[in-house]
Amino acid sequence: MTAIEIATATTPTTPARTSRRRGLLRQLIDSKKALAGLILLALFALLALLAPVLAPGDPSLINSTGSQAPSAAHWLGTTAKGQDVLALTLWGARSSLFVGFTVGLVATGVAILVGLASAYFGRIVDDALTLVTNIFLLLPGLPLLIILAAFLPPGTSTVILVLVVTGWAGSARVLRAQAKSIRGKDFVAAAVVTGERPCGSCSARSCPTWRPW
Repeated sequence: MTAIEIATATTPTTPARTSRRRGLLRQLIDSKKALAGLILLALFALLALLAPVLAPGDPSLINSTGSQAPSAAHWLGTTAKGQDVLALTLWGARSSLFVGFTVGLVATGVAILVGLASAYFGRIVDDALTLVTNIFLLLPGLPLLIILAAFLPPGTSTVILVLVVTGWAGSARVLRAQAKSIRGKDFVAAAVVTGERPCGSCSARSCPTWRPW
């Protein structure tokens, strides 16, 4: 079999990619734990979006009567300052979910960029990025969070920045290992032999086939 035939046979087609996506969705639906997690996440997101309807007004307002037990007026009771616990929970869920989703997306993007760049360029770039990744892995997370939060202005942006800085290194290390493993596969070598462009074979299952070292 020639190199062209190997590259053709090993390159994923559009129907194959569609089948893999459907298979992943089917696995998520068939898994009871994953399905339960998705339902809970959707429920929390719905309650957070409906916070202005379910608990209108400013939830941080302080009332004269505090520390009330759960009742028809206050389903989860009130705090010592008289704030409705249910309203605080619903409105707090909005910012919590926003921070969680934003941190997850940004940290994953940084991990993908660093991990694939290490596997793509190799040599000096790989050594430098690996050193930075190991430093962030060795740093204790909680003290670093406290230090960064103390020197940065308070706010949602600071929380997102701090969590991203302390949360990308582990995923980057795993992605780097996976990318370097895939680069040693036969279909990558076949693509290089056929003159594939540097970013031509960059896909969800492989990193670029260009070998600059």
